[in-house]
Amino acid sequence: MTAMLELNAAREILLAHAPAPGRALVPLAEAGGRVLAEAVHADRAIPDCDRAIMDGYAMRSADLGPEGGELVCVGEIRAGDAWTTLIQPGMCVAIMTGAAVPPGADAVVKVEQTRSGSAPGTVVFQSGASPGQDIMPRGQDAAKGVVLLEPGTVLGPAACGLLALCGLTQVPVWAQPSVAALSTGNEIVAPEATPTAYQTRDANTAIISAMLRRHGFERPADLGIARDDPNDLRRAIAAGLGHDLLLLSGGVSMGVSDIVPDILAELGIARLFAGVAVKPGKPLWAGLRPDRPVVLAMPGNPLAVLVHSSEMVVPLLRKMSGHPTPGPPLVPAILTADVLTHTDRITAQPSRIAVAESATGPCLQATPLRMHGSADLAGAAQANGLIFLPAGRQLWGSGTEVQARVWWL
Repeated sequence: MTAMLELNAAREILLAHAPAPGRALVPLAEAGGRVLAEAVHADRAIPDCDRAIMDGYAMRSADLGPEGGELVCVGEIRAGDAWTTLIQPGMCVAIMTGAAVPPGADAVVKVEQTRSGSAPGTVVFQSGASPGQDIMPRGQDAAKGVVLLEPGTVLGPAACGLLALCGLTQVPVWAQPSVAALSTGNEIVAPEATPTAYQTRDANTAIISAMLRRHGFERPADLGIARDDPNDLRRAIAAGLGHDLLLLSGGVSMGVSDIVPDILAELGIARLFAGVAVKPGKPLWAGLRPDRPVVLAMPGNPLAVLVHSSEMVVPLLRKMSGHPTPGPPLVPAILTADVLTHTDRITAQPSRIAVAESATGPCLQATPLRMHGSADLAGAAQANGLIFLPAGRQLWGSGTEVQARVWWL
């Protein structure tokens, strides 16, 4: 029997075989969270003219002495106004924040340091000014043509604002892979169905969809439910192979009905690995075909699907979408309750993780949630992450530091 892979090792194999992402053009309004595929250059200097950074008066600094002076105000410039008249000696002009500094002026004195002069239209300056005072010079943020964003940048709100500033309404990004989800099992019925006492509603597609949406991906195409029948499975799986990633749940354990790996082999899916040393989620099967589709066949138990959606599916989709990192890193968290482990595999325990104050400052606290078994969604419903406990029989006491994967806070 082939030895089970450790969780991290299995993930690395999967990521090493991830297909390279394709490219797409998306509207700027939809670019948030996507990964830039090409460098973005400044199409103009930023800012494209000298601008006032205070409400006040623009003038020639040489016209004021150390104690200030009195100048004639010849007009007003608001943001967006064009002013082409040269500021002559003894003149000043009222200027608003963000407005272009007029030619001839080399300083701005804020309005709080001025008062009305002795004659109509004059302004008294209560202090001197130095060249460049309260002016943002042309090109201070970026010169025309410089690279503003490198390929591989994850586009956050500020980056999207910068794209708008550069006039990019269509943004070159790495394409998101198409994903399909298929649940299997004679006992599984659709969520809208009324199950018998011997059936259960499909929770796995909802888990996968929510995890993908939480991490910025589109929900998968729902292929429905396939029975534990070779013909039904073959038809449903073949339909899913038209996608970049096919996610199956159920049919990969050791029972007589667990025929998914055989069907995948028939359809030309080469196995990468089968079996991962994690609880829940041991019977994970991964494979791929030369024409791009990646297949992950997960156990049918919902908590196993929850774990692998977090630990395998999200990193894989991020790699296939051009993300520079596989996802949220493991971070330390302090247990708020005792946990007993007794397994030869690492335990991935759904937990409620929150920021709390400690003697040394803010820290993360993890409250392990009830896990009666791999199907206990009632116990795990409040989870916003996983904690990882090493293999072995051990009592992990409250106050112990553990590693956590936080989905959100």
